[in-house]
Amino acid sequence: MQPDKTSLLCKQIATQGIIGYGQAPGTVATIMTVPLIYFLKQLYILEWLYALIVIGFFCGSLLIVHKALCLFTEADPSEIVIDEMIGFLCAFIALPFSWPLLLAAFIIFRLIDIFKLFGTSYIEQLHGAWGIMLDDVAAGLLTNLFLQLIFYAHRFC
Repeated sequence: MQPDKTSLLCKQIATQGIIGYGQAPGTVATIMTVPLIYFLKQLYILEWLYALIVIGFFCGSLLIVHKALCLFTEADPSEIVIDEMIGFLCAFIALPFSWPLLLAAFIIFRLIDIFKLFGTSYIEQLHGAWGIMLDDVAAGLLTNLFLQLIFYAHRFC
């Protein structure tokens, strides 16, 4: 049976084209999110609006991953990288953009995501698109928590 065009399009979006099929796809997808974060932060939008945009991206990505999963044999295909993008966007909720903060966010996020630290491995066990997406969202929110602690501790020292 031939896959429908919607599933094929969703697969292209979920894998970010060739990014999902290259070397270190999660890391590359995280790096590819930097211009989007930079752009959104340069708009000087209110933080609640940034969070709302991230929630919107999450909801859209959840539907995309759900639709794309029918074209994969694995439960959590490494080729799907849109989850890393959403997770990394979460790392900058209610934080200003700066290059040192970006570097810290990148290192913390990738460590949590790769090694499934702080219980994110349990979230990954959720069924389907929810498990794929939410473990990276959790990694992004944990990264955000660490960055908030670093950022605000530094401001008060």
